[in-house]
Amino acid sequence: MWTKDGEPPTVKINQEDVQWKDLEQRLARIYLGRVEKVIFVRGDAAVDFQYVADVIDVAHHAGVQRVGLLTNQQDAPGE
Repeated sequence: MWTKDGEPPTVKINQEDVQWKDLEQRLARIYLGRVEKVIFVRGDAAVDFQYVADVIDVAHHAGVQRVGLLTNQQDAPGE
């Protein structure tokens, strides 16, 4: 789940870096006034899926109701 240095991988909300300890509070503040409580999560290929699952769990605790997972699309050979 953590990097080799014992640190969590970088978390970003849009393009802004957010420390893991601040993630739930930041998400709660963002989604407090929103009618649609949907978040889209993308994890880099090098990130363990357990970490992505932890982010989703934090998002649910912050009031997010629906989660979409984004993937990096790669062209198939020959396209």
